[in-house]
Amino acid sequence: MKAEIITPSLTIFNDDGSIDYGGNRKLIRHLIDNKVDGIVPLGSTGEFTSLSFKQKKDFIDFYLSEIDGSVKVLPGTGCINYQETIELSNFALAKGAEGVLIIGQYYYAMTQADIFHYYDYLAKQIEGNIYLYNFPARTGTDITPETVLRLLQNNKNIIGMKESVSTFTHTKDIMQLIKTEFPQFKMYSGFDNQFLDNIDYGGQGSIGGLSNILPGLWSKWANAKEDDLYNEVISIKEKILSLMKLYQIEYNCSGLFKELLKARGLDINTTTLFPFEDVKKESITEGLELISQVMDE
Repeated sequence: MKAEIITPSLTIFNDDGSIDYGGNRKLIRHLIDNKVDGIVPLGSTGEFTSLSFKQKKDFIDFYLSEIDGSVKVLPGTGCINYQETIELSNFALAKGAEGVLIIGQYYYAMTQADIFHYYDYLAKQIEGNIYLYNFPARTGTDITPETVLRLLQNNKNIIGMKESVSTFTHTKDIMQLIKTEFPQFKMYSGFDNQFLDNIDYGGQGSIGGLSNILPGLWSKWANAKEDDLYNEVISIKEKILSLMKLYQIEYNCSGLFKELLKARGLDINTTTLFPFEDVKKESITEGLELISQVMDE
């Protein structure tokens, strides 16, 4: 199975905070023209927590219409209200999404029994493919391999997962536990620098935010891995490892990534929603210098 790069896309806004559909169209074309395999609108880098339910629906409708099957679309549909998660998920699937990516509850602490109950209930109400989204740094809870296995055994429509975890060991443990019973399960790493580990252990690739800025580098990496071009794979790996520093320049990377995209030639509005609307000029300079240094090596 070919290695994949799926982009958790930024959301482009007008100055007043409304969605800039023209700007998002430019970003979509930027990603597709640079050969990404799929896009996740309303993911973590898409500022989904700041959008109303209606805005999310309208945005998903726009995305699916604009992309029209040219690449896979996995909208983030996790809401703090589980009924909205169900409604938004079924809406996206009815409109043609390949699946929906659902983050766990991100306020109340949850036991593994709670996590199982939550996803098991959602899966039985959602009419289509579900991808679990494990991001313990944001939700405060971690989905264990045993809970993943139990969910798969009880719900055929849970077909994949995104793992945003600090060490790949957790992802590897899940894959090793489920691979015999569920060999077709699709595992994606949320951190860009875990792409090669993911592929080597039988995963599909990465849903990595850096591909917003450099999707061409990412698609080149996936193709090099597919074609067993070892030197090129390692060369790009070193670039990605260096570029991971971009996540550390600003606590919320969305605004910085928009500024970097614009500075590199994509004509978009760089508005980021409150309370992260101010990106320091020195952060933009540092980010551009890092990209220039890495890409010129």
